[in-house]
Amino acid sequence: MQSASAVTPQSTVSKAVIPVPFLDELSACIFQELAQNQPMRLGYLLIIGIVAASVLTAVLLGESAALLFGWQGVGDKWLFWFMPLIGWYALVTFQMMRRGIKSPLRGIRYLTAKHWRWLLRGFALSLLLVPAGRSAMRIKESIPSFVDFYADSYFVSADRFIFGTDPWRITHAVLGPQATFIIDRIYLLWFVVLLGLMVWLAFERDKAFQVKAILTFVLSWTLLGNVAAISMASVGPVFYENQYGDPYFRDLMEILRSQPDLKALQIADYLWTSDGLGSGISAMPSLHVAIAHLALLCVLERIRNRVVIWLAVAFEVVIFVGSVHLAWHYAVDGLFSIVAVSLIWIAFGSFVRWLERRAPSHSRNSTKPFFPVPATADQFKVMPSLSKLSRVAFRASQST
Repeated sequence: MQSASAVTPQSTVSKAVIPVPFLDELSACIFQELAQNQPMRLGYLLIIGIVAASVLTAVLLGESAALLFGWQGVGDKWLFWFMPLIGWYALVTFQMMRRGIKSPLRGIRYLTAKHWRWLLRGFALSLLLVPAGRSAMRIKESIPSFVDFYADSYFVSADRFIFGTDPWRITHAVLGPQATFIIDRIYLLWFVVLLGLMVWLAFERDKAFQVKAILTFVLSWTLLGNVAAISMASVGPVFYENQYGDPYFRDLMEILRSQPDLKALQIADYLWTSDGLGSGISAMPSLHVAIAHLALLCVLERIRNRVVIWLAVAFEVVIFVGSVHLAWHYAVDGLFSIVAVSLIWIAFGSFVRWLERRAPSHSRNSTKPFFPVPATADQFKVMPSLSKLSRVAFRASQST
């Protein structure tokens, strides 16, 4: 196979002008990248299958497929789909500036032409991750139609058995109002971390790691967020009295309501008064803790920077403590999520190693850095235009 780097722009362009592929050709390139004969082919197809099953379930429950994919709603919603690409270009620009490259725009043009197949794969995977999460949330909203909430009392007993008392009494005895305020704000950052994790996984260059991490991600949403949530339906301490008429957590709620600036209570009141329990309320298991733990596992495997590792550890600890401290979850909700995500991670790690063993040695995945940024600015002293490089890359892909 002749690589794009082995073909000179001058010779290729002089022989023929390769037109920019239309939408159907772009789609063919995406599916060729995702399902070509490579070690991770089965892994990518499994990702597509799990997401398709989740989307189909949500559609059968009455959700619009266009809404799940973001094609319906605000007029400028289309910009949302390009946020991962925009985020990647921003991170790459930052990396090039750190390395002293004075012309980031030329570097971006070069990298786009050189890595266009990888960018297409990342864009295609980002198109899958968003509907995967949305479908899981739509199914989660339907929990009351499947089963009544019943399991809270069991989790209260489990917490007391493990900790000797209600865990929130321990956290509020140690952490005062100022710490509660900080935890409340950090808890909101979970959505930022979620988006960042999705961008990272979609544009990860190590395919073995990418398959393992994305499979863990989508299974965390479907298996934990849907199957486990339905089978162990519970509302959590924040809605305990509203749902069961039992004032068991009234002391906790009074402590929290003594701080009227907490976002957690504002969100809880909105969920209860606007759409009630149909808004996707579910305590067991905690998806906040599950995603935070998955982020930590990804960081431990792919990042060697100790500062980043300790930040990931601290974030998971804050999310776990905050889930109890702010009355969203029981402690066993988070503990269950940590164990479950760890088991899923280990299982798909074995699955990925099995895929690699089946592949010929020459086609096995190699570990690559997340940012394919040239080391120095010397590589940009002589650079053809993006259009020429794009035609060269497309011509090379057609010659295989």
